[in-house]
Amino acid sequence: MNIDQSKKILMLGGEGQNIEFKRDCQDIDSIGKVICGFLNSSGGSILCGISENFNLTGIKITESEKNNIEKEIQQHISPKALVSFDVNEIEGKKILVIEVPAGKDIPYAFQDVIYIRNENKTQKADIYTINDMVLSKQVEPHRWERRFSIADINEDIELNEFNQAIKEISKRFNFRDNHNMNMILEDLSVARYGRLTNAGDILFCKNPAERCP
Repeated sequence: MNIDQSKKILMLGGEGQNIEFKRDCQDIDSIGKVICGFLNSSGGSILCGISENFNLTGIKITESEKNNIEKEIQQHISPKALVSFDVNEIEGKKILVIEVPAGKDIPYAFQDVIYIRNENKTQKADIYTINDMVLSKQVEPHRWERRFSIADINEDIELNEFNQAIKEISKRFNFRDNHNMNMILEDLSVARYGRLTNAGDILFCKNPAERCP
């Protein structure tokens, strides 16, 4: 989300199904629950640095602090999801903008609890909602890009392309270990159990057309 988009949301005011305001970013648990709720719903944005009256108050935050917040939250979200954390400056005040996509692998959990978004509230999913999520996932066909590829994770990765891509992705996403290729691929959901998926094959391997014509 760029600065103009952030300003537009502030001008409109109020929270809703896809918007949540936070006065600061100290309550990691609260932010994590909202992220989880957005993932299980239609996605949304969290703006930290907005008061209860929807006034721009700003926050004091460094790049390192932002990365620590992102890392701590990502550690407790399951399954993994690519959530964007950015610091914008409006009228000389910093806000933390967290953009959450609609999740593709519901149900998601934060600290082993499943949350959903209901209008402007985030709440625990009841057993009926969870059952519905699980059943709908079971009846949907397994997406092609998540099926295992026959590519060899140790032999077929194009390292130069992989390293360049990870360098760019690292600007917006914190990996568990920036030096462990297998863990990076798992964090990106393009590998499981040491095996590449078709998505990982196409994105990072040499000659993917030989296996995926």
